Amino acid sequence: MKKVDKKIFLVFTIVIVLVIGGYFQFVKPIKVIRSEIDCYVADSVYPYISTFAEDYEKNEYYKDTTFLHSWDGKLPSENPDDYMGITWNIILKNRCIYENILVDAYISGITNHKEAVLISNTASHVVTHYVNKLSEGQIWVLASVYIKDLNSTQIEELIKGMTVDVQYSGEFMSMRTETVKYKSGDMLEINVVKE
Repeated sequence: MKKVDKKIFLVFTIVIVLVIGGYFQFVKPIKVIRSEIDCYVADSVYPYISTFAEDYEKNEYYKDTTFLHSWDGKLPSENPDDYMGITWNIILKNRCIYENILVDAYISGITNHKEAVLISNTASHVVTHYVNKLSEGQIWVLASVYIKDLNSTQIEELIKGMTVDVQYSGEFMSMRTETVKYKSGDMLEINVVKE
């Protein structure tokens, strides 16, 4: 190789490294690795949704972290077996080398059986989440679903039609949003005995 060709190649390589490094540091430092979605009927789901109903009546629920989907102000049933919880756990990687990043998430869209989803809570409903620099972290979104008229196939359709927006920001970075949908490689567990 001639001396000029070596310099051009070196400059080209440095530019490529800087562009790729800048992209992962400033444009898209958070990468969604995978989702783990758990659908369950548990003793805790009905007490949670019934307590929410009481708080809603008194206008004392957390409006900043609770989304009302098909909620019309009252419980559709008094039977605890008619309710399912969804925990959508999102595993993230922070590729940034210089700062921890604040993350939050919420259910941003429902296309299938949306009338069944009563309420959902953002990831920050319980605790503020940070993903440390150059490490993995996780956040979760919770939803309460009325499943009296849904079977396992319809519950799976419901999950596959949902989108979750992951928002993140840092000290030197404005708010960014990444949309997450169910992918075939994601773990989906439906622990609901309904056929």
